[in-house]
Amino acid sequence: MKPVQLFPTREQVTRFNQENLERLDGTQFGFVAGISGSTVEDRETFVENAMAPFILNLKIGAEVMLLKNLTEDLVNGSRGRVVSVNLPEKAVTVDFCVKRETTTEMIRKELKAETWTYVNPSTKAEVNYVQVAAFVFLLALTLSFQIPLMLSYSMYVFI
Repeated sequence: MKPVQLFPTREQVTRFNQENLERLDGTQFGFVAGISGSTVEDRETFVENAMAPFILNLKIGAEVMLLKNLTEDLVNGSRGRVVSVNLPEKAVTVDFCVKRETTTEMIRKELKAETWTYVNPSTKAEVNYVQVAAFVFLLALTLSFQIPLMLSYSMYVFI
């Protein structure tokens, strides 16, 4: 996997990640989130601040980062590569690179639907973030879908 590039803004990260994704051959899959919450402002705040993108674009071979703790080995920040997308099963399979004391191990994990909940600290209102549509670019296909991943060619740093 390539070293992660750091940028000062989300816009630069999004652009760099998309450019790297477009360099990969193959079909691009898009996953669009559905968001429910008490107010439009709460929902917009969540979309602006969430690590998980509102629209997640993937291809086989894309480098991704896990956005939640799954096991002792697969934690928030673990990086891997997409090896398959199974739309009928609403699943993405990723080979994660896990470093041990003296070795590096690849762990294959199938990731399925997830719900994300955000509580606005000022209003205490909950916003739920659930992937509700998946599509293959150039094909008309919709499915219920959510995966806790983001592209990881680059990241932004908080200063």
